[in-house]
Amino acid sequence: GCPTSLSPAASNFTSDAGMGSITVTAPASCSWTATSSVPWMVLGSGTSGTGNGTVTFSVSSSTTTGSRWGRIAVGSAVAVVTQAGLVGGATLSAMSANFSAAGGNGQVDVSTNAPDFAWSVTSESDWLNGVFSSTFLTVGPASVRYIVSQNTSPTPRSGTVSIAGYTYTVNQAGRGSIA
Repeated sequence: GCPTSLSPAASNFTSDAGMGSITVTAPASCSWTATSSVPWMVLGSGTSGTGNGTVTFSVSSSTTTGSRWGRIAVGSAVAVVTQAGLVGGATLSAMSANFSAAGGNGQVDVSTNAPDFAWSVTSESDWLNGVFSSTFLTVGPASVRYIVSQNTSPTPRSGTVSIAGYTYTVNQAGRGSIA
């Protein structure tokens, strides 16, 4: 067949943008053209030739946590290019909040580095009410809203909420004290 082989037959990239090349081995009389199967992998120099040659390509940065793959075809020969997804991560707008004994509404914003990064929210404190009274799963950036119940005890209390792997602390003053 024309061309006879591509080397390497498989290439792996991190989630960052990168450059690569594939060596085409073909008989001197063989004319060929290279194509990419995906828009995030752009062919550079050597997209066509006769006989042996080299095809260069670039991959764009991944914007999701899932890995992806594409093909570079030169005639009937195929090389597979795989790119790892982002290592998902999140940040919180705050790590704690303080409330008076009267309680009230609270919110913490979650930012993620990938729109498909999945994270969860959970709390064991029965006086913190909201979507996390049982495990709550979400994907991408969001806000966690909650309600702090009134503290009728003179003793201050603290509760925690696990949000995207972080510990968010809610402190509440006791009745008759200041937050």
